[in-house]
Amino acid sequence: MIITALGYELIEQRGTFYDVMDNDWFSSVAETAFEYGIMSGDKNGFRGNDTISRQEMAVVIVNALKAQLANVETVNSVNFTDGESVALWANEAVKLAAGLGILNGYDTGDFKPEKELQRDEAMVVVYRVLSHIGK
Repeated sequence: MIITALGYELIEQRGTFYDVMDNDWFSSVAETAFEYGIMSGDKNGFRGNDTISRQEMAVVIVNALKAQLANVETVNSVNFTDGESVALWANEAVKLAAGLGILNGYDTGDFKPEKELQRDEAMVVVYRVLSHIGK
């Protein structure tokens, strides 16, 4: 979704991820996301048919912002009541995304890093990213 929204020209599948086949509907998107440093996969590959957690989305959107803008910083500090449950690899991205107001917590003060991102939430996040970069 973010790759298309940002207007990247799709790159043909090159076999970067062992779990992405040429005929997968997302093969070019996965390759493009990797090429621009937006997604790198993990030990389980790209996982194109899996859901995405809120902390994974934070990493994706911060990487997307960094690919589009020379400088991505925030002076806003956001602390979540469950901040200690954010994975170390996602911690800085969650703080930055929240500080920029792109990915927010819940009324309870929780971020819920492992919670699956819902489609409506994803659409709002993509809209906020596009607004942030002026598209």
